Amino acid sequence: PSYFAALGLPMEEVFVATLQRRGLTGADAPILIQCFEVGALQRLRARLAAPLLQLVAASGGPFDRPDLSYAAMTTPEGLAGIARYADWIGADTALIEPTPGAPTALIAEAHAAGLRVAAWTFRAENAFLPEADRIGDDPAAHGRARERLARFAVYGLDAAFMDQPALGR
Repeated sequence: PSYFAALGLPMEEVFVATLQRRGLTGADAPILIQCFEVGALQRLRARLAAPLLQLVAASGGPFDRPDLSYAAMTTPEGLAGIARYADWIGADTALIEPTPGAPTALIAEAHAAGLRVAAWTFRAENAFLPEADRIGDDPAAHGRARERLARFAVYGLDAAFMDQPALGR
């Protein structure tokens, strides 16, 4: 949002107006509004009850908050802060499982803060899987993505972003 606003193309007013026209502003709206920036979600929370998701990456921080890192946002204190304006976090899979079979406490800590957790992005191709989940050497071949997703489900994951949605069935 900051990028487009700087170009003179602010999107929040048009976005909110569109949601209002479609009746998608309530807490039960079948949508999930996501953003890497903090300010946009805070402003949306003031206007909408629709579910909001704070995206967090394994490195860096929100563009609109150079004083804040995603690492700080994923501590118990940071998650409590996110819970004041969002309902979910959308975490890079590396924040949840840096090594196959060895999860972090992120999901439990987010749940304790009252947040649901989605992870991004599950892909079947070897090129996008940790080495332990690859099958063969072909980067385009499919590895053990289903098994990886099953591990994340055991960790308590609430939802997943994925390129091959049939894997999530």
